[in-house]
Amino acid sequence: MKFLRLFFTIPLALFTAGCLAPQIAMNHRERGDSMVSHGHYDSAIYYYNRAINDNANDWQAYSGRSRARSQSIDLDQRPSDKPGADLTGALADSDRAIALYPDGHQLYLNRGVIRTVAGQYSDALADMEHAARLDPADGLTHGYRGFVLLYLRRDAEAQAEFDRCAQLAPVSRGVLPRYIQRIKQIRDATPTPT
Repeated sequence: MKFLRLFFTIPLALFTAGCLAPQIAMNHRERGDSMVSHGHYDSAIYYYNRAINDNANDWQAYSGRSRARSQSIDLDQRPSDKPGADLTGALADSDRAIALYPDGHQLYLNRGVIRTVAGQYSDALADMEHAARLDPADGLTHGYRGFVLLYLRRDAEAQAEFDRCAQLAPVSRGVLPRYIQRIKQIRDATPTPT
């Protein structure tokens, strides 16, 4: 009987002490990233704030906080789809991330998405074009540029970008039609940009 009690007690003690439980050491930014991936945006902002307090030059923390503030808004969404989103704060964080790491093409794509949703199409297009200059072989950059061109009602140019996207990133062929249709619906329900 003593043996059985010992047999069950030792593993239980080890597990509760954390010896058998997987332990993952995460810094504040990584915790913020985890919170964003699970849709816990307020918690993510808390952790990104802590990361920025630890290192004011952590461009990844600013980029992550931008995603959290925008609530990971996407090109086929409107601000009303994410009523808790802070697009102004998200853009400020994107600007800071780019100032700290100007060669990050993904940073320009992210800011371009936020600008597109905010209706700043010309600035969004400039971000997409800058991202394409930084990484011309990234097919998704061409797709994002095409979506902004759709919003600007430059459909022929958009189609050329979608073709380039599908050529460079064949996996995109499955999702492009859904995004194109949704963006055209949003575009056609809004006034023509000037």
